[in-house]
Amino acid sequence: MDRRTARTERAIRTAFCSLLEQKSYARITVQDVLDEADVGRSTFYAHFDGKEDLLARLVDEICEHATTPLSPEPDHDFTERTDEVSVVEYLLRHVQERRTGVRVLIVGAGDGTFERLLRESLVEQADRQLPSKLPGVAGTVDRRFVVEHLVGSLVDLTVQWAHRAFADDPRELAESYVTLMRALFVEECAS
Repeated sequence: MDRRTARTERAIRTAFCSLLEQKSYARITVQDVLDEADVGRSTFYAHFDGKEDLLARLVDEICEHATTPLSPEPDHDFTERTDEVSVVEYLLRHVQERRTGVRVLIVGAGDGTFERLLRESLVEQADRQLPSKLPGVAGTVDRRFVVEHLVGSLVDLTVQWAHRAFADDPRELAESYVTLMRALFVEECAS
């Protein structure tokens, strides 16, 4: 992507995020984004299919970045931490960093768009990262069902956390989530 294209997309994303802090997702129009970003309609549509596409790409960026840390960040370094708890904690920290916009999308919009897009993006990420043959009890049921269960539980945790204004510690949430999910990957004990 050339610098001009990247700059335009960044301006549109920044404008959209700014608007999310001012009003609900449902009340934001493409025209609002155009005005805030100071770009024309044809420029916007050259980069995005619409408001939902813009939101979907923002969610994908968060999920992709959070599942593959490339370099240390100012507040945390997860580049060497690849255990399950750290992967989940890293994702939760990125959601928490965007707490205002995420909380508005979950609590303020209330239409489920953010949750659906987050679920879709995380299913795609989990599907790529989990082995094709799952270990333990999880390997005895349909893989897609397991992936959607893992992601659904994480999205539900995120939604509840947003409703609590992100008051809980992300590390503790990650530890609790992973503790419950690990049971799926343990071999069943013979009776």
